[in-house]
Amino acid sequence: NTAACDDGNGCTTVDVCQNGSCVGGGGACDDGNSCTTDSCDGGVCGHVPLTATGCEDGNACTSGDACQDGICVAAPVVCDDGISCTNDSCSNGQCVYQGNCQAGYTCDGGTNACVLAGCALPADACANGAQSRNGCGSARVIGRGKAKAGFKISDDTCWGYNYGSDDSKCYDGGYDHTYRIFLRKAEKIEVKLWNDWYCIGGATSASGKLRIAAAPSLCGPPTSTCPKTMALCKGPDTTHTFTAPAEGWYFVVADADEFNEGIEYDLSVKLLETSCQVPGCECL
Repeated sequence: NTAACDDGNGCTTVDVCQNGSCVGGGGACDDGNSCTTDSCDGGVCGHVPLTATGCEDGNACTSGDACQDGICVAAPVVCDDGISCTNDSCSNGQCVYQGNCQAGYTCDGGTNACVLAGCALPADACANGAQSRNGCGSARVIGRGKAKAGFKISDDTCWGYNYGSDDSKCYDGGYDHTYRIFLRKAEKIEVKLWNDWYCIGGATSASGKLRIAAAPSLCGPPTSTCPKTMALCKGPDTTHTFTAPAEGWYFVVADADEFNEGIEYDLSVKLLETSCQVPGCECL
């Protein structure tokens, strides 16, 4: 039968009758620790700690599990993508990288910074270009970093040329000197045009125009044709503040006032850092 009994051995448990004999079960001294060697002597359990033997701590996010003085010790799995705008962790043995940017921003692994969700910053947005400036197709890049410090040009500016028809006094189809700058929505630039003199034509005084394109090419390369609608059509020698209605490339145009006249000019463009929604305006 299977009636309970006592075999008189303190190192056995759950003693039961089997075929007329009292049979004891083992395991009286099992402490459930794989990092000990369990023994029983005279009814007294012994547990010898192990060191440098393999074990399993039951945590999938650790590695190199080994016994040290009777304890299973392991090193955590290192999850580090090298990007400061992510929180790195391990879950069920897998590395998890979660962006830690505030709402409306996304983590850019290329720049290692939180940037506005939307258009990626174009590769040429931070450095000044050397384009010819002849029309929008060859507009010279004003780098955001330089504009933050204050961009100014006064040499080799002849000519901002009024060529051909002048539509609504705020755009013409010729070789105006054209610059472009990439702006985020609501960023502000201060722009000023100074006239020096006419370098083409017979006039004795200069009266140029400043224009800023209000139709950017969102998230893509700038268009080669200047928009017909420009957001500023202002005279010289006054500082104008322009606020970008959306993110993208914007054109800044220096143009003479009279048909077939060309001006030599000074131009300054400053990106107001207080309007930037990312520290450093993304160009450190």
